[in-house]
Amino acid sequence: MTTHGNSKGLDELGHEVLWSSRGQQVMMQWEKEYMELCVEGLAIQPTDRVLEIGFGLAYSATHIQRFRPKSHTIIECDEETLQRARQFAISHSGVEIVAGTWQQQLPMLSQFDCVFFDDYPLPELEFGGPDRVLGGQRSRWHDFLDVALKHCTTGARITGYLARKLDLQRSGCQVTVSRVQVDVPGHCKYFPHKTALVPVITFQPRTDN
Repeated sequence: MTTHGNSKGLDELGHEVLWSSRGQQVMMQWEKEYMELCVEGLAIQPTDRVLEIGFGLAYSATHIQRFRPKSHTIIECDEETLQRARQFAISHSGVEIVAGTWQQQLPMLSQFDCVFFDDYPLPELEFGGPDRVLGGQRSRWHDFLDVALKHCTTGARITGYLARKLDLQRSGCQVTVSRVQVDVPGHCKYFPHKTALVPVITFQPRTDN
């Protein structure tokens, strides 16, 4: 399943912005440095198979490619964003674009060594606010980890966009969360904080002897 609605443009300061079909800000240029810090937390090696959820404005994808991983799979469900992702794949090696939602496509994929997660609740798929994290104690992170850990190799690392502290602990996982300063412009409607979180979840399942 793919959706139509996202559009890339410029904000009032002339900076990149990704809009949803409802005119909500999905991603802004201030996130670039933060995304790069998250990617660096993965400690990507040339032998790693990387999975990325959400192409957005290509900030994380571009930084992932600087580490020249063995493979780089991107799952994206928005048609406009898919067009840009496919152009990105043409000019970068080892990149595969998978069209659809991660809920549909990830169960059919193989194993990965590094995972970058930046999902967004598209209006076409569900109701919800502009924040990428749902309210309450349950979040999209929890739903994602339930599926993603089945596709992680031993020692795999997972990171991604995290606005507020969550309990990301899972059996067989080591979780670290770092707080970093972010320079959010005043006209940003979806991120009221001065800091963001960089989670790194390392999958180390126990093996019975």
